[in-house]
Amino acid sequence: MFGNPWRLMGAVLIFGATNVALGQGLSLDDFSPEGDGGSGTDPNAINAETIEEGVSRAYQRIKSDGFAGGKLINTDTGFAYLSTEFAGYRTYDNINATLLSKRNAYFKAYVNARKGIVEFMEGMSSECSAQVEDSTVAMDTGVESVANMFSSTSEECVETVSGMVNGYIVYAIEDLVDEKSVMVSVLTSTKTQGAVDRIGETVVNTTDPEAAFQGVLEDIANFATPPLGARLISDVESGAYTVVGFGSAIIRQNSDPMMARRLRSMAQDVSETRARSALVSYLSGDEIYWEGGFQQEQMENAEQFFVPENEDGTPGSPQKHDETQSQFLNVMSSSNASSSVTSGQVPPGTRLQSFTSEDGYWRFTVAVYQPAFTSGAIDSIESGGANTNSSDVNMSGGANEDAANPQGPSGAVVPQHDF
Repeated sequence: MFGNPWRLMGAVLIFGATNVALGQGLSLDDFSPEGDGGSGTDPNAINAETIEEGVSRAYQRIKSDGFAGGKLINTDTGFAYLSTEFAGYRTYDNINATLLSKRNAYFKAYVNARKGIVEFMEGMSSECSAQVEDSTVAMDTGVESVANMFSSTSEECVETVSGMVNGYIVYAIEDLVDEKSVMVSVLTSTKTQGAVDRIGETVVNTTDPEAAFQGVLEDIANFATPPLGARLISDVESGAYTVVGFGSAIIRQNSDPMMARRLRSMAQDVSETRARSALVSYLSGDEIYWEGGFQQEQMENAEQFFVPENEDGTPGSPQKHDETQSQFLNVMSSSNASSSVTSGQVPPGTRLQSFTSEDGYWRFTVAVYQPAFTSGAIDSIESGGANTNSSDVNMSGGANEDAANPQGPSGAVVPQHDF
């Protein structure tokens, strides 16, 4: 009649815990989409007339709340899912260290935001284990009784997300300079998913491909792009399409002219590799793997007697404590690890162009694939080095809250109609 009693008990326990934590204000409407066509109030699911409107509302809510997570947008014509992650960085006396820390934050947030899309599309696996141990030792004599008690618990949970993600775009990014953190929002929608399956059905529809391409370059120059990503531009009149991948690298600063030239060359190579990878990622997808979890151990004991050790190492006569001795210890640890693998063939005919940001700290490369063109040659620059007098490299210190912190990429990445 009542089904599985253990399942029923679990439901009762979960419901009871929710009431204690949140009171009696929850209802089923709190788990239903809010907005047009829906009476629910779930902040993570939004009903809207258009995807553009819903995504804009979702993004503004994430910015105001300041918490990472995902937002589902439902419309009559399709769906969208916006996944957002934050990551922090530090500033240092060495401007190179500041820029490297900031770019690493962008990349970390970018990888984890894509993980959110895979989790939404594919789900996740969860495995938890628990162990409880209790022991009691009692000792009685003709005149008194004493006892020792020991209790320990161990709990461990592991969750994994694994799957292929494609048909996504970077919606917007922010460099929150005052908080020394960055924010990256990645979006997938009915339209972007269809663009991968049928590449002629586009993310960017235009009658002027050149103007659309110049818009991409302007976004990059104005730091309105993430460290890497891609755009799809389609000419609605001819049906031709252009895939634009872009990547970036910081240009490390150095007082030695020859070394500075070598570092600029290295930034060029890295930005080219990332641009090509972004192109392949858009066309072929990424394999995402994430694992996270926690482990908690707790120990409690109460002791009324102890057995000392004699000088020769043998157990002595039991000794009684004047008062019960108690101990408590709880240790908890958590971990998260993400990996992303992009693999595929760079399309023949892919051509590269690069430029430097106005402040001189970033090198950008765009990789353009147009099937109508044949492969172009990519020039490479090799730089040499020279021996100089050496000194110890100082790896300690340098962290400086007031150090130079050039504004990083921030702003909307794609126009509203692109998704």
